[in-house]
This record gives sequence, C-alpha cells and structure tokens, in this order.
Amino acid sequence: MSSVRTTALNIASLLFGRLGYRITTALALILIARTVEHEAYGIFTTALAWSSVTLSLNDLGLSTYLLKTASKKDPEFSTYFGNTLSIQIALSTIICILLTCIGVVALSPTLGLLIGLVSFGQLAYEFRKTFRAVFRSHQQLKSVAFTELATGAVFLILVFVITQLSVEKTTLLFWFAGASVCAQLMNITILGIQALRLERPHLELNILPRMLGAAKHFFFYNIFLLLYFQIDQILISLIISPKAVAVYSAPAQIINVLLFIPLMVFQATTPFMFAWFDVAKEKYIKLLNLQWRYLLACSVPIGVGISILATHILQLVYGAQFFDAPTLSDSASILQLFALFLMLRFSAVVLMNALMTSDNARIRMRFQLAAVVGNVLLDLILIPYLGVIGAALSTVVVETLVLIILVVTHARVGLARASHMLPTLFRVIVATIVMGVAVFLLRELLPVIVLSIGGACIYLGTLLLSGFFTADDRTLFVQFRKNSL
Repeated sequence: MSSVRTTALNIASLLFGRLGYRITTALALILIARTVEHEAYGIFTTALAWSSVTLSLNDLGLSTYLLKTASKKDPEFSTYFGNTLSIQIALSTIICILLTCIGVVALSPTLGLLIGLVSFGQLAYEFRKTFRAVFRSHQQLKSVAFTELATGAVFLILVFVITQLSVEKTTLLFWFAGASVCAQLMNITILGIQALRLERPHLELNILPRMLGAAKHFFFYNIFLLLYFQIDQILISLIISPKAVAVYSAPAQIINVLLFIPLMVFQATTPFMFAWFDVAKEKYIKLLNLQWRYLLACSVPIGVGISILATHILQLVYGAQFFDAPTLSDSASILQLFALFLMLRFSAVVLMNALMTSDNARIRMRFQLAAVVGNVLLDLILIPYLGVIGAALSTVVVETLVLIILVVTHARVGLARASHMLPTLFRVIVATIVMGVAVFLLRELLPVIVLSIGGACIYLGTLLLSGFFTADDRTLFVQFRKNSL
C-alpha cells in the first residue's frame, strides 16, 4: 500500500474515533444537564469553560508543530517530541494550580475546586495531541482512534451510572468531573505507553527557542479555534453569574458538536495541503476550492434549519423541564445567533486553514489576535446591557468581520477570488430557500427529526437540479480515492 493511501486510511480512522468521542461526550453532557437541571449545569459548564480556555496554552502550539514535523519525516522528531513533552508537563502543572487559585478567589471555593479537578483532566487529555504526532509519524493512528472511542464510551457510561445516585447536586457535579478525569487519564495512559514504545523522546532545550518560533503561528491558530465560546462563558460568569452560563452553554453545546465537521475536513486534508503547496499548487487550489464549496453547502442549510427550529431543538435535546419560559426564549435567540455563526465559521475555517498551510501564516496570526481582542471588548460592552444574548451577538459580529477580511486577504494573495464563489453561493441560497420554506410551513406539524430528514432530502434534490454537483467534483473525489492526485 502506498504511503499516501496509508496516511489517508490512518487519518480516516482517527476522524472516526474523534467523531465517536465528540458524540459520546456531547451525549454525556446532555445527560448531565437533564440530571442536574439549569442552575447546576451553569456551574458545571463554567468550570469547563475556565479550564478549556487555557488548553492552547499548555504547549504553546508545539504539539501542532510536532504534527507538521511528523508528516515531513523530520530527522529531529524525537528531540522535538521530548522538548514538547517537557514544556507540556511544566505548563500544565502551573496552569492547573493557577486556575484553581483564581477560581477559589474570583468565584467561590466550591467552584474553584471544581475548576481545578476539571482542568487536571483536560490538561492531561491534551497530551494526546503530542502522542498522536508519534503515531502519525509511525503510521499507526488506528490505535488512537480506538482509544478515542473508548474514552468517550467510558465517560458516557460513568455519567449514566452517576445519574442513578441519590445525592445533592453539588456533589453530583464533582462526581461527573471525576468521571471525566478517569476517562481522560485512561486515554493518556494507554496512548502514552504505546507512544513511548514507538519513539524514545530526547531532551535538547537549546533548540527550544527555534521550536517556539516555528510554533507560534499554530499557537495563535489554536487560540482562534478555542476561545470564542469559552471567553463568552467566562465573562458571563464574572459579569452576571455562573448559573447564567447555562442559558448560553446549552445552545453552544449543540453548535460545538457541528463545528467538528470543518475540523474533521481540516485534519483529513492538512497533510496533503502542507505537502502540495510548494510542489503541486494546482492540486492545492483544487482541494481548497472543493473544501469551501462543500462546507458552504453543508453549513447554510444546517444554519437555516436550526434558526427555524431553535425552540423545538432545545426542548428535544435538554427536555422541557430544563428551561423556564424566559430562559427558553433567551437560549432560543442565542441558538439562532449561533446558527448564523455556524454558517460563517465553516467558510472561515477553510480560508484560515489555507493561510496556515501556505506562506501566509503571519497575516493570519495578526487578525486572529485582533479577532480575540475584539470579541473580549464587545463582550465587555454588550453583556452588561444585553445579558447572555450580548455575548452571542459579540461572537457573530466578530466572526462576520473575520470572514470578510479572510475573503479579501485570499483575493489579494491569489488563493481565491470572490467572483468564483458567487455561482456556488447562488445555488446554495436557492436550495436553502426551498428547504427553509418547507420546514417553516411544517414545523408545528411534524417532529424535529422527520423535518430534518425531509428538509435534507428537499435541499439535496434542489442542489442536484441546480447543477451544483459537477463533473470536476466527481473526478477529484475519484482521483483522491485512487491516490492519483
């Protein structure tokens, strides 16, 4: 089997594992929400937000840089591996202690301890990215996929068992956090033992400055991916209260699951885009355009469907007892704003990834930083006046500006042209309008699941009739499958 096809199969296995992990983890969080109900779930998701916001800090982008060196067979890989591990261990320890202290002082002793427990598990779990680079270097990602699936399944099973206990809600939150830590430590223990058998790490701190310089672009990229929802939740917990976070985090969790779609596409195509940019520019552009067209075609109908069915979806997922009338109204409005964010983010991720895999990482890093700062400033302005809805509105405004800047930037550097995007955009909008009208008229008559399936069929049929699926697309898919790109 060729090396490229082996890489593709390994990546497919990894994506399958990550998808399974995302789904089982989302189900576990929904089960937690249904068990502890609104206010306690807000406290739990506040702890998750405080711990998650620091995850990109525990390796300063080195794990992503290690992944790049693995795909390029760098002879210094074992040294990069050892240095990355040492940085992760040191920073993870410091971050976990700091987060616990900040939580105790700024929020409450109980919430501070919960943040510390959740942070311990999540920071440990982040080591999987470093170990994953080792498995990718040795083309053995199938074991990683199995471990990912097992981690999500164990967490879901433990959560289900805990929901059967008759204990006070605050105690339940610590049990749920402990279940998460157990599953994450199981994952890292298995992956760590296997990775160290495959690759012996070496420590050479004299090359660490060079590594950090090369990894800084990945560091800012990871911040861009992670910070939006987490920053909003942290500021809501500080400006309003941790209990109010549930109004925001309930719809955010639904969108978070869907955001895995562009991330999955990115992880599948990144090794090829890194390899092709310098040696096969035409193939690079074709793959970039293919990603954008199909992610746009995927995101717009999903976003419109969520907007129309926002209230029905929230009640289906979390149960009618989770919300009272005011919180349901606010969460539905936030979910509608997030539906717009979803449409913007799918396209933005493709264009952002193109900058990362080309020679334009500095450009991307500058406005990524500006986007994060802008989101924080808008949150500080809007949350005191509009409450949790202000946080969601801030996210949508910033993402809109980001996408506009990305399109202009790509046109300037020659990676894409707006005029080439218009035919695809027109077909997608027409098909979405046809689907949206049907779903809107039937929204009170049919269950959400039936509407979703029927809407998807109407949308795909309209796309097919509009000529969206071209012969070039089919050729590219066939070539990719046959490893002849």
